[in-house]
Parts: sequence; C-alpha cells; structure tokens
Amino acid sequence: MISKKFYKKKLIYPLSVKKNSAKSAGREHDSKNEDKKDSEKKCISTYLDRALEILIPEGDSQARQNNEDFIKLSQEIYAHNLFTALIKNLDELEFESRKVASRIFKNLLIRQIGTRYPMVNHIAENPEILFLLLDGYKHQSNSGLIVALCGDMLRECLTVNDQLVKILLNDEKRRFYSIFEYVNHDAFDIASDAFRTFRDALIHKNEKDPQQNPHNQIVAQFLNDNYSDFFEHYSRLLRTDNYVTIRQSLKLLSELLLNRENFSVLQRYVADEANLKEMMKLLAHPDSNAIKFEAFHVFKCFATGL
Repeated sequence: MISKKFYKKKLIYPLSVKKNSAKSAGREHDSKNEDKKDSEKKCISTYLDRALEILIPEGDSQARQNNEDFIKLSQEIYAHNLFTALIKNLDELEFESRKVASRIFKNLLIRQIGTRYPMVNHIAENPEILFLLLDGYKHQSNSGLIVALCGDMLRECLTVNDQLVKILLNDEKRRFYSIFEYVNHDAFDIASDAFRTFRDALIHKNEKDPQQNPHNQIVAQFLNDNYSDFFEHYSRLLRTDNYVTIRQSLKLLSELLLNRENFSVLQRYVADEANLKEMMKLLAHPDSNAIKFEAFHVFKCFATGL
C-alpha cells in the first residue's frame, strides 16, 4: 500500500507547484528558474507514471482496480480537482506525460461504481473541465498532440454520458459556439479534429436501442431553443471559402435534419426561403462536384420536410 504522502505531497503538491510556476514562466527566464521548471516537469512526470500504475495496473483486472490504493488516489484526484490543473497546464508537461494524463483521464471517465460514474459526477460538478478541453483547440502554437489529446478527451466525455453533452451545449456563457471558429480554422489538424468533436456533440447513434437516444433528444431541445443563433453560425460555415469545411458542414447538416428527433427543426429549416436559396447556390458550385453532391442531399430535405 502506498503512503498518504504520495497523494498530497508527491502528486497533488507538485502539480499545484506546476500551476503556479506556469503563471510566472512569462516573467522570469533566468537559468535558475528554467532549471526549477525542468525539475518540476520531471517530478510531475514521475508521479503521473506512478499514478498510472495504480489506476491502470498491469493486466487491468477488475480486482486490482478496486484495491484501496486505486480508491484513495481517485478520491484525492477528485477532491483536489487535479484535472483542472493538468488540462490548464498540459502544454507545460513533458511530451509523454501529456499522453499519460490523457490516459488517466479517459480511464477514470469510464469507471463505474454500482450505477455511478464518479468521474462523470466530478466533471458535472466542475464543468470548467469540459470548456478547458474545448479551449485545447487554441493551442495552435504547440504540437498537434495537445489538440489531439484535448479533442479525444472531450469526445470521450460526450460519448460516455449524456449529462455532459447537456452541460456543454447549454452553457450560459455560450462557449460551445467557439467550435464554429475551430472547425473553420486554417490549420487542417485543428479544423478536422474540431469537426469530429462538433459532430459527436450533435449526433449519436445508439446501436443497442435506436428507439432510445437521450443524446439526440438533448440536441433536438438545444436546436429548438437556440434555432436562430445556431443556424446563423452554421450558415457561415456554408459560405466560407474552405472547400473541406463546406463539404463536411453540408454532410452533417443533412444528417442533423434527417434525425427523427429533429423533425421540428427540419420543418423550421425548410420553411425558410433563404435556406433554399443557399442550397440552390451550392448546387451550382463552380469548383466542386463533391459540394454539389452533398448540397443535393440537403436539398432533398426540403421535399421531405414539406
């Protein structure tokens, strides 16, 4: 059994130090400070590796996952809101430690105790975690790894629990709308990853029971409640100069409109003459047959919805 010092002194404390050192990094560049930063990074890497061994033991057996060390460490992680600090400072971690942090996050996310998902409950109580992951698309100056890791963790949240979908979409600060900027980003890796997240937020297929799909019901309510704002943003994607963005947006739009839960949204969309004119323009796109093809699928929705 590991000592209590591991939780509070050797894991929690170094990460708290890292958070503070990140704030001062822009002010001090002397060699002593750089040495201290390197030492902190190595310290955090060591203890993240140790945490990984405890939380995801070799063999990944259920018996070992339920041992006392696993329970204590996960409780400490939640109690100190450790993932907020980790995600905020992901670009300050060593390369491999970023992947370790992501692996720990995703593993805890799917852990179930009875009918409860402790990590899901933790994120619901600390929704800032979701929006820090969404902000990961701002890390264009760093390696694509941070974009990929943040996108992967966010999509895992959306897949695991519908409650987190609702939190993301219905944020009072409307931070979800920043994704429209990311999906049309000049950097292909950012735009493509953001579009995967965009799609996963708006469409979910329940293979086990297609008749029961709470995720899509949440999306339908969101679209009905925010119809004007959402489709104002969406129309901009269809008017961009980016070929990939237009094609992907048309494909997603047809899927959205034809979702059974979105029938009232479909009716509102096809009743707007401006939307029909937009599709007519795209059907005559001068440069891309692929765009014409996807526009035709949306155009068929007008016949379906009338």
